[in-house]
Amino acid sequence: MKIEIIKKTESKEMVEVEFPVYREHYMDGDGWSTSLYTRINEDLTYVQIEVKSDEMEIKIGQNYRFTGGDADYLLGRGYYKLDAAEFESALQRAEDFFTNAVAIGRREAK
Repeated sequence: MKIEIIKKTESKEMVEVEFPVYREHYMDGDGWSTSLYTRINEDLTYVQIEVKSDEMEIKIGQNYRFTGGDADYLLGRGYYKLDAAEFESALQRAEDFFTNAVAIGRREAK
């Protein structure tokens, strides 16, 4: 039997980018949801805040690579558009969450 497969061909394109790039990506499924808030700086350092219903993660890295998605996703345009104030709000929620988590951890360790 023969089946049809779809091949994905990658291409490179040079685009003008205004930094920092802010991006939001919301995903959900049966009983779960996740929001990713990302800021990519001109020096390619990045901060990504992942908010789930009852947990949160923050990733800070260097040498961000613009790969693995369409241009709107990579550059925070259209559906993925996020502004600085919205990112700062997510960052504040992360700071509050982790401050509270540290306090809980210290309290339970005693």
